[in-house]
Amino acid sequence: MHSHTLTIRSIEGNFGRKFIGIAGLIIKEKFEVEDLIRRIKSIANKHNVIIQAVDSRAIISLRQVFSAVFKALRAFHDGRNTCEKLEIEFLLYLSGKRQIRDAIEAIGIKGNMERIALIVIGESYDDVNSTIIDVLNNINGIIDSSFLEFNEDKLKFLRKVFEISDNEINAIKRSDLSLLEIIERLIIERGALIDVQK
Repeated sequence: MHSHTLTIRSIEGNFGRKFIGIAGLIIKEKFEVEDLIRRIKSIANKHNVIIQAVDSRAIISLRQVFSAVFKALRAFHDGRNTCEKLEIEFLLYLSGKRQIRDAIEAIGIKGNMERIALIVIGESYDDVNSTIIDVLNNINGIIDSSFLEFNEDKLKFLRKVFEISDNEINAIKRSDLSLLEIIERLIIERGALIDVQK
């Protein structure tokens, strides 16, 4: 259905203009989470970008990611951030969780994962693009073009992580909305509630 290999777009707000890169990656080797995070951090520092890696099943759409990045950037700009690091603030908005520990547990990368989603926030298209290429080379990964596919497994995972009930789904069921659109809307709403709860 989707064949997004790598998407880089710019977003603008009161924080200025930033470029956001989103890529699904397949990691071909087993890895230690700490080691992977250390490697990603060092690449982020080298390119002067922000990188977050998450379980790719947690991403239902690009809109979900852009919405979470936008909210995190805005919170930092307005001095309403709850975390010291932008990549962690973003994780809260993306997961819809208020506690860092819960967010990492819900959508963070685990040692046995083969598929992850990489989100890069930078000042220019080139910074973001070269960062993603660098990560791919460093972790011996390949771009996963199927990471946004919506299937039964993904639906189960998303409903569990974002605690989406049948009642919620039924409350916004309309003939013009697909199940994917309903779930996407509920997930983006979870991120928006983080602002309300601050």
